[in-house]
Parts: sequence; structure tokens; C-alpha cells
Amino acid sequence: PQPAEEGQAGGVVQYAGYDISPQMIAAASLKYPQGHFQVRDILGEGLEQPCDYVVASGTLNIRVADHERFFQAMVTAMYRGCLRGVAFNFLGPPRPEPWSDSRYYSADPDATVAFCRTLSSQVLLREGYLHEDYTIYMYKY
Repeated sequence: PQPAEEGQAGGVVQYAGYDISPQMIAAASLKYPQGHFQVRDILGEGLEQPCDYVVASGTLNIRVADHERFFQAMVTAMYRGCLRGVAFNFLGPPRPEPWSDSRYYSADPDATVAFCRTLSSQVLLREGYLHEDYTIYMYKY
């Protein structure tokens, strides 16, 4: 991971960024040259090392083949790779504009929470911060 640096609240943080897209890794590395970014498929390779928190923002909103299985596998890999917690967001149905075309995936919040509870007893749903968008937090305590 990235060398420790002082965070916004004054704490020391280390972070790593993974993506399956070399272009996204190149863009992140250009914008944050001090960062630790690598092309990595966490479904096939797992995380480089366990992390306190694993966060995926927007990652699960682009539709792929057999998306339900993909989403469940990703969340499972993220949760297995974390030491303390996971956070990810989803578009909720109905998908808001401009996300209403078939390239984007949306998921029912209640069904998402139900799946997450098969992995963790500590699942929190946060809605209302953006129209038809929600975030799930899963904790290991």
C-alpha cells in the first residue's frame, strides 16, 4: 500500500487502488503519483493484502453478463479481504436519468441488504443522499 500520510481528520492512512482497467490505473497514477495503484482483478486474485476497509463507488453500476452473480461475488471478495468493513453503492430502481439505459445496473435495496446479511450480521443501508442511489455498509464487529 501507499506510504502513510495524514488524512483530513489528522489521522494517518494508507491506501491502495485496484481496477481491471489499465486506463483507469494510469489516470489515477497521473493524478496521484504518490499513490499505490495496480491493475488487479480481485475476483481472480483477491486483494494484495487485507485492508481495514474496502470501498467500491460506482463499480457495481455498469452492467456485465450475469450481473447478479458478479455483484455477489464482488461483495463476497471485498468482505473477505477486509478486516473491519466494506462500503459500496448502487443505483436503486427505477434508475434515474441519465442512468436509465440498459448499460447500467440497478438493484433493489432490500434484496441487496438481504444478500449482505448472508455475509455479515452488521449491515447498514443509507438512502436519501442522492435520488435513487444508496450505499451499503458491512462491518466485521
